[in-house]
Amino acid sequence: MVVQITNKKGFTRTLETVIAIVLITGILNWATTAMNEFSRVPVVREEGKEILNIIENSNIFEDLLNSYDFKAIDSLFYYMLPSSVGHKVEIEKYVNVKVSEESGANITKVVGFTYNFPKGVKEDSINFFSEGYSYDHNVIWAWYELPITVIGSSSDITNQPIFLRNINISAEYPIQNKSLVVYHGNSILDLEDPFSHGEYEGNETHVTVNLTIEIDKIEANEFVELILFYADNRTIWNTTNQFVELSSATELDIIYSNSRETHRGDVLMNMSLKGGEETSTYMSYGVNGGGGLYTSSINEINNTNVTITLEENHLKRGTSPVFQSALLASTRTFNKLLLTDNGLFKITFHTWYT
Repeated sequence: MVVQITNKKGFTRTLETVIAIVLITGILNWATTAMNEFSRVPVVREEGKEILNIIENSNIFEDLLNSYDFKAIDSLFYYMLPSSVGHKVEIEKYVNVKVSEESGANITKVVGFTYNFPKGVKEDSINFFSEGYSYDHNVIWAWYELPITVIGSSSDITNQPIFLRNINISAEYPIQNKSLVVYHGNSILDLEDPFSHGEYEGNETHVTVNLTIEIDKIEANEFVELILFYADNRTIWNTTNQFVELSSATELDIIYSNSRETHRGDVLMNMSLKGGEETSTYMSYGVNGGGGLYTSSINEINNTNVTITLEENHLKRGTSPVFQSALLASTRTFNKLLLTDNGLFKITFHTWYT
């Protein structure tokens, strides 16, 4: 059985409302206490620093950063301020990227990788820098995602391939047949090449595929959430390492909705590399902030003899900030760097009288 849901707007809005109520209920108790702690501080002049310190020391803040829940973080600041004070929160993430040229030659080339950005990322905020130098770079947003719910059978399935039939995927441009990747949580699953039998000609924007994958265990009648990622033909993705040969599989029922664009992006940067040495650089990206530097239109890479190591590249869902007001001339700005389990974040907090 395959169930494709084409309209879930009503359910989504209801779910978001419930989540919002739970979130606000949970933070109001400590937010009220926190407001009392700095109520004697002159508004706008000093309270921004106090708010940053209080929120940093709260138990919930690091969890929200690690889950990239920028909407909830924005709401924390909102409930800490009097109604006469406006605010804007900018959040920036830093990711260490190490690039090695294995050929032994000193060379300038465009290298690239595919990165899982969070949902709330501002697409023009991405930047690359090292020791004060910024690199020309580009991000190609060619990826799509399709959430799939797999329904377990009447008995447990352990370390056995499963077969998912008749999944419809679509893209604005022709779909790149090497790009299909299936995630379960933060793990990439073994996947048999859906196009190995030659039925796909490589110029279609709407395709029906059958997926054969292997997952550690599906308990009896369990609902398992997967995400299928794929890209159109603008992608730099050209590997088939995710494809393996699998034995006979058990067919399971699935529920899925429509394909949608996602914030998984192909990142390209023009670098001068020294043969046999590792070049360390940083990628930064943010929400609610300014644009990146030295963006270009480069769209081809040369990863031959190149090894790229990312500090992290886990899946990030995230939410977008609620309050995105333009800054006023009388704005006061406060900054803080926070190191979490998922890396280094910079919080920039602006306040002003309304």
